[in-house]
Amino acid sequence: MAITSSAVIPSNSLEEFRIQFNKLVVDVDGVESGNSFGASIIFEGATADAYETTLIVVDPTADRTITLANATGTVLTTGNSDAGTTTTSSSDADFVLVDDAGVLKKITPANLGVGTPTDITVADESSDTTCFPLFATAATGDLGPKSGSNLTFNSSTGLLGATKLSVADAGTIGSASSASAITIASTGIVTFVDDVVIKDGGTIGVTSAATAMTISSGGIVTFVDDIKIKDGGTIGSASTAAAITISSAGLATFSSSAVVNGTITGTSVKDEDNMASNSATHLASQQSIKAYTDTKASVGIAIALGG
Repeated sequence: MAITSSAVIPSNSLEEFRIQFNKLVVDVDGVESGNSFGASIIFEGATADAYETTLIVVDPTADRTITLANATGTVLTTGNSDAGTTTTSSSDADFVLVDDAGVLKKITPANLGVGTPTDITVADESSDTTCFPLFATAATGDLGPKSGSNLTFNSSTGLLGATKLSVADAGTIGSASSASAITIASTGIVTFVDDVVIKDGGTIGVTSAATAMTISSGGIVTFVDDIKIKDGGTIGSASTAAAITISSAGLATFSSSAVVNGTITGTSVKDEDNMASNSATHLASQQSIKAYTDTKASVGIAIALGG
C-alpha cells in the first residue's frame, strides 16, 4: 500500500502537522494490521522521481505463498534472463534446476543427459531423396555436429554423393562379394581383380579427350589418336603377356610367328621388278618377284634355244 502522508517542513502550521501525523498513524496501522496489500506494491527507489517499480500479483484463486530465499542474489525474470555470460560448454554448469511435481530440485548436467551423448535413438528413414550426413571436426571431445552440401545421401536409393573420393595408398574399393575389386597404388595405378566391362559403344578417355577409346558391341576398339607404351613395353594376351615387345627405337619383336591377314605396306616392302636394291632387310612384293622370275626364265629359255 502507498504512504498517504506528506512531509512536514518548518514553515507548515501546527494544523498541517496534525493532519499529516494522523495520516501517518493510519498508514502505520494499515501495515501492522496484517501486512495485507492490494494488487500491487510500488517502490519509489533511491531517487524520488517519476519512475517507480511496481510489484503486481495476479488475482489469486487460493492462498499462495512465495518464499524469498535466505541468501543474497538477484531475482531472475524474463526481462533479465540473458544477463549472464554466455557459455558453450556444459562443464560450466554445476546444476540445473527442475520442477518435480511442484518441488524445486537440482540435477547435474551429466544426470540430465546434457553434454556428449554415448547413445542416440534413431528411426529408419528411407524416403528422403536428399539428406546431409553429419560429421565432426575431430575424433573426440565436446564437438558440434556439422554437414556439407558436397556430401549427400539419398536414403531412398542408398546413393552416397561426394565431389571427391580418396583412399589410402594401396587402398581398395569393392562390393560385399569382392571387397578388393579395385586397388589403387600410391602412384595412381589402378588394378582390377577381374574384367572391366563397359556398355556397347562405350568410351574411355580423359578430360581433354573424353572419347579417346571406343569399344563396339563386337569388341572392336577404336582409338581417336596414337597408341603409346613405354620403352620396352609389351602387348599380349592372357596366355602370352609379352607377345609383342616394342623397343625405344620402335622395333617390334614378336615372341612367335607373325600372322598377317591382309596387305602389308610401307617402306619395308620393296616393289622392284629388277630387285635393284638387293636389300637383306626388306620384303619384296609378289608382283616384283613374279616380274623378276619371269625375266630370268625368259633369258634362260633364250640361251637354251641359242645354244
